[in-house]
Amino acid sequence: MLRFHPDAPGGSTRVAWDEARFLTGRGHEVWAVCPAAGDRDPERIDRDGFRVLRYPAPRFRTFDPRRASAHQRGTASVLRRHLPGPPDVVHGHAPL
Repeated sequence: MLRFHPDAPGGSTRVAWDEARFLTGRGHEVWAVCPAAGDRDPERIDRDGFRVLRYPAPRFRTFDPRRASAHQRGTASVLRRHLPGPPDVVHGHAPL
């Protein structure tokens, strides 16, 4: 997720939120990863039966080339600290 729905409500965040809740309800272990909305957001929370991991939101200027891979680097870092083993499926949610 590029944002966590309760932190930043919107159309695409709602789709990812609903998908995570649906899959959890079907018995799947779901982990969602997104940038933190603020500096004091906890790195991990359990919400509606699934886990949400947040990494510090990158602060790059609009045309900084590091922006292109900031989400991947943040995601990899937080997953290494929390995921108990390799995932079965990785689904990257983005509206475009």
